[in-house]
Amino acid sequence: MKQWIIWLILFLSIIAEGTITTLPLVLSSFLILMVFLRKNILFWIALIVGLILDLMLVRDLGLTSVIFLFFLIIISLYENKFETSTSAFILISSFLGSLIYLLFFGIQNAFIQSIFCSFLTLLIFKLLLISEIKTKKYKFE
Repeated sequence: MKQWIIWLILFLSIIAEGTITTLPLVLSSFLILMVFLRKNILFWIALIVGLILDLMLVRDLGLTSVIFLFFLIIISLYENKFETSTSAFILISSFLGSLIYLLFFGIQNAFIQSIFCSFLTLLIFKLLLISEIKTKKYKFE
C-alpha cells in the first residue's frame, strides 16, 4: 500500500482536530497506522503529535501524548493475541479509545462523538483495505 496516503490522513486529522472539531481523529489515525504499518516509530510520532496538539489546543503539555502512547501500547499488546485488522477490532477499539479520550478532556456528548468517530474510522479503514487489495491484485497480474 502507498504509505503516503496513511501519513496524509494523519496530517489532515492533526489539522482538523487542532482547528475544526473535537473528534479524536488523530487517535483514529494512529489506530489505522498501527494496524497497517506496525512500526515502533509510531510511538515517537505519537509523542510529538500529542505535544503539537497540546500546543494547538492550549492544554497542559504531555496529556495528549500520554493518552496516545497508552492507546498504542494497548493496541500493540493486543495485536499478538487478536487479529487487529478486522472490522470488529477497529470498531470496538476506536470507540473505546475515543470515549476515554473525550471523557478525559471533559468533552460534552462524548458517547455520541465516540460512536461517530468509530464509524468514521471503520469507513476509512475499509477504504484503505479495499485500496490495498486492489493494488495487490493489479501488482501480481
